[in-house]
Amino acid sequence: MMPFEKSADVRRLSFEALAVEFHSLDGRWCHAIKVHGETIAHSLDIVAGAEDPERPVSPTYQELHEDEVDGAPVLLLVGKNGPHHYSAVVRMALWDTGALLEFDIADRCRTPDRGPSATYRVARTSSDILTADGGKVVWRCAGTFTLEGVGLARLALAEAGRQATHVQVQSPLDSVRTTARLAYRWVWVP
Repeated sequence: MMPFEKSADVRRLSFEALAVEFHSLDGRWCHAIKVHGETIAHSLDIVAGAEDPERPVSPTYQELHEDEVDGAPVLLLVGKNGPHHYSAVVRMALWDTGALLEFDIADRCRTPDRGPSATYRVARTSSDILTADGGKVVWRCAGTFTLEGVGLARLALAEAGRQATHVQVQSPLDSVRTTARLAYRWVWVP
């Protein structure tokens, strides 16, 4: 069973050694991904009013709700930023011998020229990367810690100083559709 914990401004979903913690900050929900209690990745969320709503680095969520699907807890998020209206489902599950954390995001936007993206600061350097391509990055982390795009999602990597890496999951551009999807998963295997 996956423990689900909550307080006034924190929601935590965990399975095995993998956990996601959502924190309420200035009316928005941002999140961190942890392995054995250590923050390995956290979402890069821009302070309200400072971002370019035409090119957000990550979805903005103002509301978070807990639910269950097939007896397992899931987090449901909704939010708005400029012309973007976001909704997301976050779930955890068993993966091989480890744990999976999956994000499924929809972006309904009045200007359909940009798909959603999700940007993270990962507390691992390029020397910790075991393999990387346009769709998946695997880091050394008490086993392996993987970020993988689902479907047509692609990944972009950049150094973030000496202690971290920035990674952005990007959905394909679609100049016709007003609803774009972005799905990706974090996997930890001991």
